[in-house]
Amino acid sequence: MKKNRKANKILALYVLWLLLVFLYPFHSESGIYQPENQVKCKNCQKTIHGRIIQVNKYNYHPECFICEKCGETLSGEFVKDGIKKYHPICYKMAKGLECAHCGKLLGDKWMVYENNKYHNNCMDDYIDTIRPHCNICGKIIDGQYTKDENGSYHTSCYKRKILPKCSVCISPIENKFFVDAWGNKTHENHGGKPVNYCSSCMRVVSDKTSNGMYEYSDGRIICGYCVLDAIDGPESISESMDKVIDILQTIGISDSHSNVPVHLVDKKYLKKKSKQKFNDKAKGFTHCKTTYLNGKTAFLKQNIYILSGLPELEFKGVLAHEIIHTWLNKHQVKMSDNDIEGFCNLGTMRIYEEEGSEFAQVLLKSMEKDPDPGYGKAYRRMKIELEKIGWQSLIKRIKNK
Repeated sequence: MKKNRKANKILALYVLWLLLVFLYPFHSESGIYQPENQVKCKNCQKTIHGRIIQVNKYNYHPECFICEKCGETLSGEFVKDGIKKYHPICYKMAKGLECAHCGKLLGDKWMVYENNKYHNNCMDDYIDTIRPHCNICGKIIDGQYTKDENGSYHTSCYKRKILPKCSVCISPIENKFFVDAWGNKTHENHGGKPVNYCSSCMRVVSDKTSNGMYEYSDGRIICGYCVLDAIDGPESISESMDKVIDILQTIGISDSHSNVPVHLVDKKYLKKKSKQKFNDKAKGFTHCKTTYLNGKTAFLKQNIYILSGLPELEFKGVLAHEIIHTWLNKHQVKMSDNDIEGFCNLGTMRIYEEEGSEFAQVLLKSMEKDPDPGYGKAYRRMKIELEKIGWQSLIKRIKNK
């Protein structure tokens, strides 16, 4: 009897299940279907026909419950960011949670280097491609380093290969430095002592740059190269005088006096003879004494004074300058002091141009940069005039002044 009751109960439940299946056929992948007139989409508020996605008691059309990045329907686990929803993988991609080296998505932990994210193993395995390398030795740079527009360097490599070297001590120059007329670079000082330069060729003096140096009694310093052909006696004066007169004759200074005495003196004596006309840079001076008779020049006595110990080329340049002074005095040319010095410097220029050596080019560049109103500015003005009208016309104009 009991077995019949139990069998009848099971049968009744089975019949009830069949009725439910046939009367309410609303199952889907999401697991739930409900009558059409009772279900509305949380997103669009329209009635849902067919498959339903239910999340936290809210219902959605499948096409209304999609990933913000890929646009595909969300199912299973998803990430919510405000009102936006993502697949877990799409969320990481949207937020840039990808390894900067391998491009794959990052896990829960990662490392950051220079604002880029990396897998821990990528940071370790590919460190060579992430950290800076020295442009000189090619090795990885640890700690502080030096960087310029061309790349990164170990500080030691940069000092050894990139920084300029002092021509005197050969050590790298890290701060302010000087460059002489010959391209030699040097520290401001060495052991607290200032750098010395040759008073003639302007080269920094040292055993390495100038074959040593010599100091004259008047305090002038001359390098080991310039002292080799320094003018120090009557014989060398005579040879230089002949060469200078020959060159000046080619430009029209043909009646200059080769018999004007030339005296070699020190700086102190030169200053004494030139008096108020002394220029600290001057290396020569022409003294002229005129005797008048009845208002006319009766006698003209001239003497040329030039610093002793000048190298031959510089001596000839100074001599040409002073010989033109004697020529101007003979022709009683009246010009301003600055114009006189500027015109006389054209003779010096001609000597250096004729020589054409590297030393001559250094001396010519120095004249171009000289700020002195006579030796510099007036000279450059006269040079422009010479380039326009030539030697013959310029000399004629000067004689008529």
